Amino acid sequence: MRNLEERGLVKVRRSINQIQAGDLILLKYSESNQHAGIVMDTPNGYVRYVSVNVQTMGEGDTLIRFEDGAIVYIVDCSYHLWVGDLMTELNQ
Repeated sequence: MRNLEERGLVKVRRSINQIQAGDLILLKYSESNQHAGIVMDTPNGYVRYVSVNVQTMGEGDTLIRFEDGAIVYIVDCSYHLWVGDLMTELNQ
């Protein structure tokens, strides 16, 4: 994400007021417990996201405080993030 941000290809959300439904949230609780999800909304200073747990295949929504140290990134789900630079270059 840092590389994509430096190249201007992704926007990292720096405050809870910037977060939008559909943003990608990346979390890291430990080396063995890393997680990703899609933001649903931001009620009362929390970020609500939905995800699928790969190990249990369980799904559901979760609330986490924006200031929680487990949040590594919240970024927009732009064309570059989903499709990658290859498709961008092919379309030029």
